[in-house]
Amino acid sequence: LASDSRGFQTQQNLSGQYQDILNSLAEMNRQRNAEEARIQMFGDTQSGNLSALADTVNQASLGNTTLDDIGRYRQGLSDITKAVDQFSSPISDQYGEVFTDYTDRTTNLQNAINALEQTYTDEQNRISGMETGISDEALRIQNLLSGVNDLGDPTVRGELGIANKDELDQILRDIAVKQREARGFSSDLGFNFQDELAELGMAQSDAQNLLQQRADEEGRIARTQTQQLQDATDLLRRAETGEAQFSASDLQFLEDSLNQLEQQRTGFSSDLAFDFSDSQETFNQAKEAIQ
Repeated sequence: LASDSRGFQTQQNLSGQYQDILNSLAEMNRQRNAEEARIQMFGDTQSGNLSALADTVNQASLGNTTLDDIGRYRQGLSDITKAVDQFSSPISDQYGEVFTDYTDRTTNLQNAINALEQTYTDEQNRISGMETGISDEALRIQNLLSGVNDLGDPTVRGELGIANKDELDQILRDIAVKQREARGFSSDLGFNFQDELAELGMAQSDAQNLLQQRADEEGRIARTQTQQLQDATDLLRRAETGEAQFSASDLQFLEDSLNQLEQQRTGFSSDLAFDFSDSQETFNQAKEAIQ
């Protein structure tokens, strides 16, 4: 009877141990299932975050994106990768990536953000290049016309003046080309060339003013040439008709007029070419007749 009692006790002990094992296995299975669910939920969440961010980046364009937006895209991707890197699980070695194609998708998204930023930067540089091009052209022309050098010294004379008609005409053509380029410029980013075009407009006005000064000077030369010929012809006529033959005062008046006419001719100066040859022969004849 004692032997039977010990055997029954042993059986009960084994049965209890077996149940404990079963309970332990059940708990481990529950914990594993819970961990697998946690891994799955984490992967689904980050996969969804990545998909949403990728959709936003793929729909972004220069017209609706700023550098701040691109910075937020980068931060969003960084947050996802940081969360994945910091995620840990006791069974992680039994899994591959936290969700399907994690590495490929994050790499592709990173490349897409880089491409968007590069496109944005390239467009900003294109706009900046146009702005600089207009300003540089205006400065180049203003320096040629006004003589203001790179240090802003207004005392230095310009290289061009009213005598440089071909160069001034070319400057106006160059300005017109730059103005057409600015008017035809377009970009999905905002830009404003108003200040730069105002500088170019000032240079244009300077060139036009010089051409007007040239026209005025040409008129002065033409009037002087005409007047010289008229005065010399009048002196010759009076000398040849004998109006002063018998009057010393009239003769002195003609000589004074002759000297004054010669002083006007020899004292005349201009930045433009001029020619008094038409009146010179008449002047010489008048001089010979009077003297």
